[in-house]
Amino acid sequence: GYWLANSFARQGPIDEYWACRQAAVIMDLSPLRKFEVTGPDSEALLQYTLTRDVKKLGVGQVVYSAMCYEHGGMIDDGTLLR
Repeated sequence: GYWLANSFARQGPIDEYWACRQAAVIMDLSPLRKFEVTGPDSEALLQYTLTRDVKKLGVGQVVYSAMCYEHGGMIDDGTLLR
């Protein structure tokens, strides 16, 4: 885990929820992990572990994808940059 404020608005998290649903928010996502996958089998590994077709992803493209268990339950989600 990492330290992160629970709420920034005086009114609390409910107002923050509605702000992101009806307006705009700025979020610091820098604490989220980043991985660089390299090597001759990197595409095959990502193709196996992610739900997106990695082979269709062009250089400089970003896609949202999920990582699932073999039985289909979701492990996590994230973005992939090629």
